Amino acid sequence: MAPYAWNGSAGILEEFLKKRKGVKFGQCWTFAAVATTIFRTLGIPTRCVTNFKSVHDCDYSGPIDAYWSSEGKPRKMYDDAIWDFHVWNESWFKRPDLPGSYDGWQAYDATPQEVSEGVFTCGPAPVKGIRDGELHLSYDTKYLFAEIHGHRVHWMMDVMGNMEPIAVEQNAVGRSISTKAVNTISRDDLTHHYKHPDGSPELAAALERAKHHTLRSIPDIPAPSKTDVDFAFTGEGYRTGDVSASLRIKNNSTSPRSIKVHMCAAAAYYTGVPANDLKENSQTALLEPHAESTVSLSLKCSEYVNSLDADAHIVMYCLATVSETGQRYITREAFWLDKPHLDLKADTSVCIGKAFDVMVKFTNTLTIPLSGGHLNIEGPGMQRVAPIKVKKSIAPGEEFRENVQLKARRLGRKEVIANFYCKQIVDITGVIEVDVVEELKTN
Repeated sequence: MAPYAWNGSAGILEEFLKKRKGVKFGQCWTFAAVATTIFRTLGIPTRCVTNFKSVHDCDYSGPIDAYWSSEGKPRKMYDDAIWDFHVWNESWFKRPDLPGSYDGWQAYDATPQEVSEGVFTCGPAPVKGIRDGELHLSYDTKYLFAEIHGHRVHWMMDVMGNMEPIAVEQNAVGRSISTKAVNTISRDDLTHHYKHPDGSPELAAALERAKHHTLRSIPDIPAPSKTDVDFAFTGEGYRTGDVSASLRIKNNSTSPRSIKVHMCAAAAYYTGVPANDLKENSQTALLEPHAESTVSLSLKCSEYVNSLDADAHIVMYCLATVSETGQRYITREAFWLDKPHLDLKADTSVCIGKAFDVMVKFTNTLTIPLSGGHLNIEGPGMQRVAPIKVKKSIAPGEEFRENVQLKARRLGRKEVIANFYCKQIVDITGVIEVDVVEELKTN
């Protein structure tokens, strides 16, 4: 099965026990989820942790680099990877091997990407040590610190391969670190566990402490002669699947300005690895004093959806250069398909050991039909049901409905989780909570 098709750890572990060989396929979220299940089974408090904008830098050794051609086009194949998100684990235990008080939450990665002491592994590293920049602490604290700290340096490459730094994007990674809250499906923010507040003396001290264990540095950026042009980039993904982006330009100078603009839409995997280019727009805006102009790029859902792999999304790149002053504006924004959401309906209370109905439905809000669909539905303490194959296509604007019978095997408040995927899009999800009781009350 594809990584997005798994709804929980039970199916993965059952297949492993049955076949006694590796279960295909997984990504960071499936590895972390299975690790959480196994550690909790052993009685060790454990949780999954998601870091949005996560850098792959094995030893915090250098800046995060992005490259542009002299024509203003992104050279994506040379860029350092910034993952849109990465999932690792935390477990709660003592660290008698470390000096001082580093007991408590320990971070480790069930998807190790680098060799540590000769083995592909990462952690455990004390979360407190990561926050405070104690990169010498065991194990792999430096790597985990690097995942959440970093500036992106943009470079201009000429035809001979010579490079010039043109911009620095501050705090490009580690923007939001999260886990699932206890006994609820809401988000619990862990960012303050891993990073001191921006601008605080504690953060400055942690970064200074980390410098003693790294060679990372930021190059000097040549300053433009003037910065008298304002830029504002906006983008939006619509429920129909269409995507649009615009760069608004305003000349605040008393002299005319010529601005070269290149916008490019490309597919990219969640790991930051570029896929295929989709569309671009290059033009020169000639602005009189105090004049404004807008450069736009739009994509219809039908123009790109069949070019995206399951875990891919769209990245809009934009580079604008003012010819007269050398002022530059650089940005890159990610857009995900605004997918439909599964609506689940069931009785608020159900009886243990007895079948109950769950109605699953959603409306295809996209402008394309959805074909080859599959529906998975399960939950902790629920008897598992086989995936449901959806035989007919779902037309644009059409409502999909499926009634599924489940049976609860354990008492208490439980989640029912549903996941729909098809050839065109994946990971259409929905969750509902039910109370499993010994006996239903009657009026």
